[in-house]
Amino acid sequence: MRKFLVLATLLVFSALSVHAADVAGSVAFLTKRGQKPRIDDSVIWLDPVKASGVPKIVPGAYTVASRSKALLPHIVVVPLGSTVAFPNEDTITHNLFSVSKPNDFDLGFYKRGTTMTKKFDYAGIVNVYCNVHPDMSAVVHVVTTPYFTKADGQGAWKIAGVVPGTYRLNAWNEIGGSVIADIEVSQSGVVGQLNLTIDTRKHKRTQHLNKEGKPYKTRTGEY
Repeated sequence: MRKFLVLATLLVFSALSVHAADVAGSVAFLTKRGQKPRIDDSVIWLDPVKASGVPKIVPGAYTVASRSKALLPHIVVVPLGSTVAFPNEDTITHNLFSVSKPNDFDLGFYKRGTTMTKKFDYAGIVNVYCNVHPDMSAVVHVVTTPYFTKADGQGAWKIAGVVPGTYRLNAWNEIGGSVIADIEVSQSGVVGQLNLTIDTRKHKRTQHLNKEGKPYKTRTGEY
């Protein structure tokens, strides 16, 4: 009986693998003078609308490091329930925080060689800043799908192994927001708009506030 169940599971997995398809496309931008969007920081994901056999979301472990007074990588996309480590690789102290509810957090002050972690239990965009250094920022993009990726430097992207069904294709960039298209994945291919354009022309850069909701104080020297 046990061998039969194992064999049945393998057969089902094999069938899903055979029928799965690679979904690929590109992201482009409409910009105004002076704008230079970080193309490879564009997040792409597929939300299942009507699909059978979609793999379960598997939380993972990710890292965003404080290095040379910057948060690297600047954009990280993670599945729901994942944990992000925030190691301090600088010689100075940092205090990372976010006011993006319900994923808000405050890691407090911590020095070089110390790592703080945060588990993300809610979907959405989480803006991360340092309460000491206003130019430090990152985004943790939490998704509720196993199908996600980031574009490369030319805007190309690919999500492998997508089971047949109807999906909502999402492309997001920090300075342009999201664009959405409905696609249909089948054994014979993909039908729908796969080359998306993000309009960044209405984006206006603003200065975020500190964790108390107040402007940053002017500082001098190394801090």
